[in-house]
Amino acid sequence: VGEGGLLLQEVAADAASHFFRRRNNNSNNSNNADCEEELQREASEALELVALHAVPNASILAADADGAAVLAIVLRAFPALAKDVAPQALLEALTQMNYAGKFDGFRDAASAVIGQVVISCDAVVPWRIEHVGALCAGKKHLQEAEGVLAAFLQTLETKEGAALCFGNYDPDFNVLVGVDLGSDVVARAFTAANLLSKAIAFGDATANAGILASGLPRAMVDALKVRLNEEGFVQNDLYGLNALADACGVDKMNLLQGTAATIRIVVAAMKAHPDSEYVKATGTAFLEKLKAAAAAVTTETTEPPSEELLRRLKDLPTFHRASVDWQKIASAGSAPYYFNATTGESLWEQPLDHLSFVDELTDITKLVDEVRRQGDLSSVLDDDPAAAAELAGILKTHARDAGVCGRVARVLNTFGKTANFDGLALSENDLIEPLDHCGSTSDDFVDDATELLSHLREERERKKTNMSLLSLREYVRVLNQTCLDHMSTANVVRRCLAILANLAFNNAENIGYEFQVNVPYTVKWALRQHVRDAELCDIAVYAASCLLTDDEPRKKYVCEQLATEIVAAAVEALLLPEEGAAAPFQETLFTKATRCFGAFSMIEDCIVVMVKAEVVPLVVRGIIDANLGGKKKKKPLKYAVDLLSNFGSSHAAADALFDAGAIPAIRRVLDEHTSMADEDAQLMAACFDALYNFVGGGGGNEGHHTRGATKLMTDEGLCEKTVDCLWTFFDQDVRRQCAKLLTVLTYDQYSVDRLTRLQTTAILVGALKMAPGGGGDGDGDGDADFVVDCLLSLSNLVISDHGAFFFPRGRRRPRGAVYFPQ
Repeated sequence: VGEGGLLLQEVAADAASHFFRRRNNNSNNSNNADCEEELQREASEALELVALHAVPNASILAADADGAAVLAIVLRAFPALAKDVAPQALLEALTQMNYAGKFDGFRDAASAVIGQVVISCDAVVPWRIEHVGALCAGKKHLQEAEGVLAAFLQTLETKEGAALCFGNYDPDFNVLVGVDLGSDVVARAFTAANLLSKAIAFGDATANAGILASGLPRAMVDALKVRLNEEGFVQNDLYGLNALADACGVDKMNLLQGTAATIRIVVAAMKAHPDSEYVKATGTAFLEKLKAAAAAVTTETTEPPSEELLRRLKDLPTFHRASVDWQKIASAGSAPYYFNATTGESLWEQPLDHLSFVDELTDITKLVDEVRRQGDLSSVLDDDPAAAAELAGILKTHARDAGVCGRVARVLNTFGKTANFDGLALSENDLIEPLDHCGSTSDDFVDDATELLSHLREERERKKTNMSLLSLREYVRVLNQTCLDHMSTANVVRRCLAILANLAFNNAENIGYEFQVNVPYTVKWALRQHVRDAELCDIAVYAASCLLTDDEPRKKYVCEQLATEIVAAAVEALLLPEEGAAAPFQETLFTKATRCFGAFSMIEDCIVVMVKAEVVPLVVRGIIDANLGGKKKKKPLKYAVDLLSNFGSSHAAADALFDAGAIPAIRRVLDEHTSMADEDAQLMAACFDALYNFVGGGGGNEGHHTRGATKLMTDEGLCEKTVDCLWTFFDQDVRRQCAKLLTVLTYDQYSVDRLTRLQTTAILVGALKMAPGGGGDGDGDGDADFVVDCLLSLSNLVISDHGAFFFPRGRRRPRGAVYFPQ
């Protein structure tokens, strides 16, 4: 082209002839290398000369595809030449190539030209809209044009340039700035922020209007969140936001939706650079404007809390996705840190996405409490039951983050108390792992999580559905460990033990799991720590009783672990006043304790343990306690009397029974519950059976214990009570137990004397006549034991003259003797 083209032909022809001539003449000469070096030097000089002519005439070369291709070769051969020669000419050439649309036929040349323009950015000034359009088109359609924004730095040195670029004359420019603000390449993001701050600084209405219309303020905030640690970027970004707020007002920047998140980002940026006075001052100024605008909007249009809560629950998945990989990990003995499970990255500083996520959960927690106080919480999920479903998923992705799990559990727990529990899509599986990881570090989370587990248990019981846990063994382990870790927190212990009891009830597999993690030990410490909490102790004793099966070694272990603690808890319960919140547990705790001891009393070794633990005095005290002796409380007395009866069968308990006053206690029960009612009759039969065992009838007590017990019974008037019940009661079980007791009483002379004066022989004869088989009104062998007991007592009474009168004929009746008393 022109002079450059002619020169190229001449140099090329001369160089070619020169090269071949030397090569042919010196093929064997050692200086061939020198010849080739000279040729290369001459060729380079020639090409450089060509380039010096090509760059200023770039727009002429770009007129057709062949010329543009040559231009591309030249520019790539001399990448720094354009900056020194005529870089503005390259911008004109790019504009000409853009006329083809998407640079069709000119893509290679256009890429080379943009590369040279970017290199020469401090010497290039896109001053026409065609220049802006060409560069934006290059960015849009050419991969090599990623850093093209740098070409506009000189343009943004003037107010007119700001309006030209940002005034939306070519909307692609503002889009390009927004894209580069969020770029992973630091230089590109910094250039975009620099251009914005330059443009906003002029205060040009056209430029500012284009910036607002393109949504760039929101892009600036989002970019600030990513570039918190880069001070230069933060300075430019905060300056631009603050200056734009001054010029146009925050309300026009589209930042009031999600004001809290924007405030958090700005505060985080300020915290990231505590030594920068500029960042502090600019950030503070912008925050004041932001808060003032938000307050004004809130005053004008206040969204009802219930509607705001529903909206934010629906928006929560966005925050969750942004922070799904980050968790705050708290470990004993070290500072908490932030861990990204996907990349393996660890940070001491809190990532902004995680900060925003936690703050959003905090706001939702406050809203839930507020809506609950207003009484509207139950209706929040009516229109969209799945709005809160994201919460259960958060527990899975952030199972090791106590802060996140604590807030989520609080929201779920509050909903669970007042709203439809089904809408939460929650199961025990969602809580096991968070409890395992966070149970030892967050009391608040554990409190809410265990209450949620209690709600879930109640829901299952109400609906009669089975638990579908991934691992019951793991569930038991986590519950037990949580209980141990929070032993001082009564609510947590109460819930954990209640769930463990529910799991163990009639379930051999779960009982096995609970023994593996030593639940009896946990129950023991719960009873020790909370001995005065009747409700908790009631649950603990029930949990212990649910562990008891026919497995004697396990039963013995539970007894050894818990006997003393159960006694202490039951004693405290007996001290409770009749009125009060804990009063109902007085009876139930005593009842459960006696039933639990009753299961132990089938094993002789356990009786020894219980005697040492002073179970007998406890039971006697419970029997004579006025609160347990009322007419409407038969079951506690029945269990207590049965337990004493079992103790009576063991020689190991003889002294304890005698010393504790078991016999007078039984007499008191008989006095207060002698009636024909079925419940009273059962209780009376149990009392006579216990007395029979006390005096050795059960085979456990012998010698002086028997004699002492028999005399005490006689002195307590139990001979009279026994004979009277034998004669007056129609309940055959009561009569049977009375006859059985008489068989041992009639072995003692002191008692025989008393029985003789009571006309016992005559009453026994009458009882025989009334027994089934004795008078013809029953089957012949239905009461064989009763008949044998009556005959045995009669044979013992024959030794007295008064008793023998009824058998031989012809003897004179002793004075006062009658066959059947009135």
